[in-house]
Amino acid sequence: TWSVRNNLEDESVALPLTAENIAVSDSLQNVYTIDNDKSLPPQISVAPRSKARGTATVTRPANLNAKSLAIKLKQMPFGEATWIVPIGGAGN
Repeated sequence: TWSVRNNLEDESVALPLTAENIAVSDSLQNVYTIDNDKSLPPQISVAPRSKARGTATVTRPANLNAKSLAIKLKQMPFGEATWIVPIGGAGN
C-alpha cells in the first residue's frame, strides 16, 4: 500500500502503480513483477495539499526465506528512489 502526500501549493503529483514505474526484488535476488491489472488505482493522483492511497500488487507471493524487499521507484513522482523493507517469514 502506498500513501502519497502532496505538500505543493499549486501542482498535482502522480504515482503510477505499474511495472514501468515500480521494481521489487528481495534479498535472495528474486524479482517480483507489479501486476498492472490488479494494482488499484493504476495511478495515484494527488491534488495540491492533499493525500491519496493506492495498492501496487505483485504477481506472486514473496519468498519466505528472504529477509528484505527492495522497492524501487524508477521515475515518478520525484525521481529514482529505493526503500529496503524487512519482511518476516519462516526462515527468519
